[in-house]
Amino acid sequence: MEEYVRYVLAVKATLARSAEKKAALRSAQVDLDLKEQAYSKVMGVAGKEKDAVTKQEAVEKAQQLFQTLKTEYEALNEQILTEFASFKKQKSDDYRNIVLRYAMVEVSLVYANCSLY
Repeated sequence: MEEYVRYVLAVKATLARSAEKKAALRSAQVDLDLKEQAYSKVMGVAGKEKDAVTKQEAVEKAQQLFQTLKTEYEALNEQILTEFASFKKQKSDDYRNIVLRYAMVEVSLVYANCSLY
């Protein structure tokens, strides 16, 4: 039972990390959108070439950050799904063993009762 409690606590911690990564990903997306809008406003405007280059670099950095966070978030979600599948199989095996043991006890009781007569 302690193992399952530890496992549930680990899952909760992992889901909390996933929520944090998702929030960071959303924030990075909003930041990227804002930087793209700022760049589009100065792009092609005469006299704003230097500002456009700066904003374009900011967009590129924001895109890199977004892609990094997206990759991390997807990897974490894949880990969660893998862990869940493993947990589900383990629980299935545990329940199967419990039912088999119960059946063995019942069979033993039937034989014990038959031998009394």
